[in-house]
Amino acid sequence: MKQATTGNGLGVLVLAGALAVFGDVLAQGCQPDIARYTPAERFENTADGAIMDKQTGLMWKTCSEGQTWRRDGCQGDAGVYSWQEALLRAEAVNRGGGYAGHSDWRVPNIKELDSLVELACFEPAINVEVFPDTPPGYFWAASPYLSDSEFAWGIGFRHGDSLIGRKTRAYHVRLVRGGY
Repeated sequence: MKQATTGNGLGVLVLAGALAVFGDVLAQGCQPDIARYTPAERFENTADGAIMDKQTGLMWKTCSEGQTWRRDGCQGDAGVYSWQEALLRAEAVNRGGGYAGHSDWRVPNIKELDSLVELACFEPAINVEVFPDTPPGYFWAASPYLSDSEFAWGIGFRHGDSLIGRKTRAYHVRLVRGGY
């Protein structure tokens, strides 16, 4: 949290960070003086509920797993999965006929997932014009943590930070196809 002072010299807390306590109720905040890392022009709608990243060549599901794409956004609550369940979720989507005409969806690696972080924004730190209704929580990457097999990498979309989480923890998932 940042501290500011009033005219009488008393310290007051700037509540932008403190308001995170209220979770998903708050609207996304963005810094207007910071250039966007993930501008909407970088992405193209390719099919119902799928987005092509023209910079990386990756195709993303617009919604987090557990949500359903509708013309006006993602409906429902984003599910949470252990790391193993996240990998199995991608397999289930593909076995069930795929999505948007493709059956090669997978959990992204940490580099791919990190490419979605919008550092000019927070809660969530992602372009919500392209990825609406994204919860500002943690998302799994398929990348295991090499120093300890009980952990894997992920991204926290509250502020865009990377994490090393125990594979049994339940985090959100966004599927991708294609690759670097």
